[in-house]
Amino acid sequence: MVPVREAINSGTWFHFSSSDGDMQFRLKVLTFEKLDLSQVDEPQNIDEEETGASWWLMKIEAINLSKQSLYSSFVLRKILLVDQNDFQFNVIENNHLCCFSEFSKKAGLNRFFGKHLIPKTKIVGAISFRLPDEDEAEYSLAMVKGVVREA
Repeated sequence: MVPVREAINSGTWFHFSSSDGDMQFRLKVLTFEKLDLSQVDEPQNIDEEETGASWWLMKIEAINLSKQSLYSSFVLRKILLVDQNDFQFNVIENNHLCCFSEFSKKAGLNRFFGKHLIPKTKIVGAISFRLPDEDEAEYSLAMVKGVVREA
């Protein structure tokens, strides 16, 4: 697995393929940064049930390589971040942060919220994660019931 920070620096594209081969897409990580909630309009509308965790924003380019359109939420549920101790973290789709806030438009979070990704086209936007407050954590990309390899 290639750490996310290295992938950003090298511009690496990742190929995601489900175990049954029905879902395939490529993803390139552009940035990965801790989100300052003061940048979000009405941040009190963002659900934060956990303590000791922070919101992170990953700007990405994605290309659907499946034969049919894919619903973005279905794709996002398959993307994982895995830390150096093999703990897994899912993409979080928060309604306010990813859709209803003005910030979602500026940051590109709304590009992957409730959309259909048509085959062979690129979409640029952002996805969000809630991650533990650990300064030394290093994350790599993985897929639920699938494999990720460098493209």
